[in-house]
Amino acid sequence: MLALLQVRPLCVCELVSLLGISQSAVSQHMRRLREAGLVAGERRGQWVVYRLNDALPASAICLLKDLPDFSDEIGRLMSGDEAPVCRL
Repeated sequence: MLALLQVRPLCVCELVSLLGISQSAVSQHMRRLREAGLVAGERRGQWVVYRLNDALPASAICLLKDLPDFSDEIGRLMSGDEAPVCRL
């Protein structure tokens, strides 16, 4: 999830599509990441859009650099027939 959020902010429905897990599972994971101070969420209508926390410590930023780049996966999701319905 953190590697995906390095590419750009994503809503729960996009994370569900990318990860292939339930909305409730995504929400629970995001809640824990938010509680840990790693991500921030912003409500937009019925959807919540998550992004990496702007105040991440330098040590966390160093660790994120070792995560894979998911730019291509996000691009395919947004351009495909299975694109999430939220389309923020």
